Amino acid sequence: MPERFLPATVQTWAISQAVILIADDEPDIRALMGRILRERGYSTVEASDGEEALTHLARLPIALVICNLRMPRLSGSVLFELVQRLCPPLAERFLFCTGDIASKEALQFLERAGRPYLFKPFDVAYFIELVEQTVRSPVIVDARLRVELRKLAESAGPRYAGNPRPIVVQRR
Repeated sequence: MPERFLPATVQTWAISQAVILIADDEPDIRALMGRILRERGYSTVEASDGEEALTHLARLPIALVICNLRMPRLSGSVLFELVQRLCPPLAERFLFCTGDIASKEALQFLERAGRPYLFKPFDVAYFIELVEQTVRSPVIVDARLRVELRKLAESAGPRYAGNPRPIVVQRR
């Protein structure tokens, strides 16, 4: 059924169906996090910037967003604020990761956001603990909010609008 005809019902995905989105402009960090998560049975999808992450949020059942703060095109902080405004249940699913520990602005944002965060380089055991705390409960997203996220993703820029690159979900 096309999305424009979706009823305004709540959609719930089991953890086994949901995907962890890793949004970071550093390919080595994405690869490391993905490997750690897949070794523990999670499915992952990667985004190299905030625009691509927004597209994934609109199209996939995301259980957790692991998001770098500083990324090209759309920063992690702007992505979070957009999601928080349009889809508060998904905003509760953010875990931030940053190497920008000296920036006053980054630290103020992390405090304001009220979401867990890691500094790079990160402790793997603590990373896993934060992930598991966040994905314990089911993901609940109103179908209308998912449509709004898709509209926002399409307006984010020509790079992902219309015909985005195929999504590759990596499973264990």
